[in-house]
Amino acid sequence: MPSRRRLILTSMFAIMGILLAIVVMVWLTRPAELSMERLKAVKVGMTQKDVQETVGLSPGVYPKGVPFFSYVGVRQGHEYWHCVNTGNQLNVWYDDHGHVNDVVLYQKGSIPSRYIVRLRSREP
Repeated sequence: MPSRRRLILTSMFAIMGILLAIVVMVWLTRPAELSMERLKAVKVGMTQKDVQETVGLSPGVYPKGVPFFSYVGVRQGHEYWHCVNTGNQLNVWYDDHGHVNDVVLYQKGSIPSRYIVRLRSREP
């Protein structure tokens, strides 16, 4: 029969191992960062590869797996990056040669009027 001291030490090591595994899993699955500096660095004339290298992440919604509903009535780019935590969204449009011909960064609460689609009302 193991001594009480040995049982306590074994339990402590098991708990420490479990805690270490949890910390590693949380660190590995942390949400990707969409920094405002990187989003603002995208400029007209860049190639699609340049844009993805500048942003540092592939187009999509971050953090991954979070439900996201696009703004209603707002133009969406050929590619977009949306940060659910901040509400910021980068939209990029490309020309026929794969170069950026328009870039819009929607910041939470400030959508440029030129990118709001005008909805026509139907009058009888």
